[in-house]
Amino acid sequence: MTAQRIQLGPISLLAAPGWAFFPSDKQIIGRCESRIGGLRISLSLLQSVPAPRRHEESLALAKALAPEPDAPDACTQVHGWADKRLVGATSFASGRDWVRLYYVHEHSNLLPLLYSCKLKRRKEEDAARELAACDMMVASIQFADEAVQQATR
Repeated sequence: MTAQRIQLGPISLLAAPGWAFFPSDKQIIGRCESRIGGLRISLSLLQSVPAPRRHEESLALAKALAPEPDAPDACTQVHGWADKRLVGATSFASGRDWVRLYYVHEHSNLLPLLYSCKLKRRKEEDAARELAACDMMVASIQFADEAVQQATR
């Protein structure tokens, strides 16, 4: 089975096989059939932030919606530009959970996405597959035309 593009309100993404999504007004919850962890997509920062300039600024806005890392200096961060879009992620332990906080920032749209699973399960094969699926899904995100048009006004 291959990934299929699905529309989830103001965004679309390539949904990995075995994943189900449950949208509401403020967020979208994603769960894989392996049920190791879950993906929470916040819609609260769409059309409400300045255009991306630096990874540190975008990440700081996204972090406001995430749990605190146990050791901020131990966070692993990656980011990159693609056209006018800044995409980044940071991974860390938070209490009994392991977290990867992603963000996609384009125009005035900032989309924080949070994958989390129990810390003791993060090295399991199913957890690695879920995380790889999340990486792929985040990379595939597109904002709906209305969100982009309103953001560029």
